[in-house]
Amino acid sequence: MSETSFEIAMEGDRDGYVTFECPFCGSSFGLRADEVKNENGYMDRIYCPYCGLNNDFDSFLPNEIIEQAKEIAYNWMIEQLNQTFEKMAKDINAHRGIVKMRYKPLKKNEISEIHSHEGVEEAFECENCNHHVKVLYVTGSSLVYCPYCGVNT
Repeated sequence: MSETSFEIAMEGDRDGYVTFECPFCGSSFGLRADEVKNENGYMDRIYCPYCGLNNDFDSFLPNEIIEQAKEIAYNWMIEQLNQTFEKMAKDINAHRGIVKMRYKPLKKNEISEIHSHEGVEEAFECENCNHHVKVLYVTGSSLVYCPYCGVNT
């Protein structure tokens, strides 16, 4: 069985931050695209800057990314079915026998671009690891955890 891979891209905001979503508290935050992916690939784990809990990188992907992945997989499946039935119809109809086959190709879903949220978030640099995060911040009442090392700032 062969493997198939797909690329999903999310456009960053005007400052180069990409939106992520905490699976625990549901809060959205931004991470700089150039810091999330490095020479070794993507980060393994992320800390939520709001609640401080951590989990695998993939669990912080926003719902828009998950939905787009499902749509891309669906379209790939439809394409495979259409190719299979088209070949089957050609093979059956080539024999000019009693049986004829016609098929109507299935339609693919339209896939829209994903954009990061533009808002009033404030960018912070971690004093411990020098990485950046963009969060909603209320002066004096917010505690921000670094998504990379977990230290609160």
